[in-house]
Amino acid sequence: MPYLYNTAIKTHETGVAMMRPLFVEFPEDPFSWNIDTQYMLGPNLMVVPVFSAEGTVQYYVPNGSWFGVLDGKLRKGPVFVTETHDFFSLPLLLRPGAAIVLRDDVPRGSEGRRHAVYDYSEEVTILVNLAGSATVDLLVEVPDSNNLGSFVASLTIQGDETTGSVKVVTGALKGQWKLKKVKSDGTSDELVAADGVTSLSWTE
Repeated sequence: MPYLYNTAIKTHETGVAMMRPLFVEFPEDPFSWNIDTQYMLGPNLMVVPVFSAEGTVQYYVPNGSWFGVLDGKLRKGPVFVTETHDFFSLPLLLRPGAAIVLRDDVPRGSEGRRHAVYDYSEEVTILVNLAGSATVDLLVEVPDSNNLGSFVASLTIQGDETTGSVKVVTGALKGQWKLKKVKSDGTSDELVAADGVTSLSWTE
C-alpha cells in the first residue's frame, strides 16, 4: 500500500497515470510500443494480468533483471516469457535498480481483513532490486497515511549488490525495519534495523 499511495501522490502532482503502458517508461524499446496486455504500475512495478482459465500467460520483459515480488524469481530481459500461474499469483515484477516500500504483516481488523490505511512508516521493508544493476542512487519516500499528499519519511539507497547503504534522511521510521536486497544470482539478503536506527550498510 505505501508504494501505491506514493504513486497516487505523484500522479496527482504530474498527471502521469498510475497504470501506464510500457512505452511510457521504455520509449526507446520498440517492443514496448506494441504491448497491450501488461502495464507498469507506477515507475517501478510491472503487472501482467492472466487472462486464460488455464493460467498460462506470455509477456515481455524489458532489458535487465526483473524480480518477481510474489514468487521471488528473476526474469532477465529483453525476452518473451511464457508461464503458468494459479488464482493466487501473477507476474508482478520489480524493475531493475528500483526500490519499493512494503509491509509484511499488514494490520487486520476484527473481521480479519487487512487494512488499507495504517501507519505506513511502521515496521516497513524496503525491497530493492540490485540484480545486475550498476551503482544505484535512489530516493525512497514513505507516504503519511494521516496527512493526505504528504510524506512522513524519506530514505536514500546508494551502492550496488556488494557494497552500499540505506539512510533515513528526513522524518523517521517506527519500530523494527528491514532492507531486502535482491542479488544477481536470484537470492536476497535481509538486513534488520532496530527501532530508532536510521541507517544500514552492507559489504560482501
